[in-house]
Amino acid sequence: PIAFRAFTGHAPVIRRDVAANGWSRVIAGSTGGKNYIIWDGFTTGVANEMRFGGCTAGCILENMVIDPGAFAWNSGSTGNYQGVFLTDNAGVIVRNNTIKNAYYSDHQSDENGSCLKLYHNTSTLIQNNDISACTIGIYSKADSVDDIYELNYMFGMISTIGKVILFHNFGPRNVTGNMIRQNIIFSSAQGISVEVRNETQNNHVYNNTFYDVDRGFTAFYTGL
Repeated sequence: PIAFRAFTGHAPVIRRDVAANGWSRVIAGSTGGKNYIIWDGFTTGVANEMRFGGCTAGCILENMVIDPGAFAWNSGSTGNYQGVFLTDNAGVIVRNNTIKNAYYSDHQSDENGSCLKLYHNTSTLIQNNDISACTIGIYSKADSVDDIYELNYMFGMISTIGKVILFHNFGPRNVTGNMIRQNIIFSSAQGISVEVRNETQNNHVYNNTFYDVDRGFTAFYTGL
């Protein structure tokens, strides 16, 4: 593997300058199908995100502090703003990180502001992360198969619709075999929310702890 690791006792910052329209903020953890890439122990800069795309083996994001901060939405952006972005991967591990403060300063109810966002992933492990102060904590937006979300501490989502884990799928998508277990969810408007469609099968939600959460678990059907 290729491992980028911070020396013990050091807190190096990695950052990429942000263009006026919000583009060019990505720090590529692994993109273009590169495997066996490890990031360990860094702090990311303001408005930056860590991204893994097309990794099918051995990619790990661990012991990071990811704090992009509030960002002003504008028509030049994609609409997505997040601390960690996972797309088209298999087997990525995200563990032991602090991920916080990813939301739009002028659209705090926009669900696209999320600590972690996922598109088209399989066998992802999201484990033992401290996740807070985003509009949504974990947003699996399209296709999620055999992913595990466990032992995370998630709290303080910033808006009245603030959710912690949301599976929301546009068009026919595959949401199968996922496990959400042994998480602590605290002080948020909603806890775990799942959109139910024909493709939503064999998912397991169990042994999670909710405190000061208006709606711990919701399942909804849009009719689309």
